[in-house]
Amino acid sequence: MTSITAVQPLHVAAWIELQTKTSSAPTVKQQLAAIRHLFDWLVTDQIVPVNPAASVRGPSHTTKQGKTPVLDATEARRLWCK
Repeated sequence: MTSITAVQPLHVAAWIELQTKTSSAPTVKQQLAAIRHLFDWLVTDQIVPVNPAASVRGPSHTTKQGKTPVLDATEARRLWCK
């Protein structure tokens, strides 16, 4: 059985690479953020000396078009008057 203190940035990067093949980039970025937060907590409680996920970069994700619809004037008036 391996210890959590044996986790290195290479392990985190390899896991992120595997996740990228099965999940979307925003999902993987959110998972990486959770792992970073976990290790930050472990560093604060002095369980591990450094955060191995701090230096790992997540997958790039850019959106050219948002999903939020633009309201026309009549829809905006209806929302404002309610």
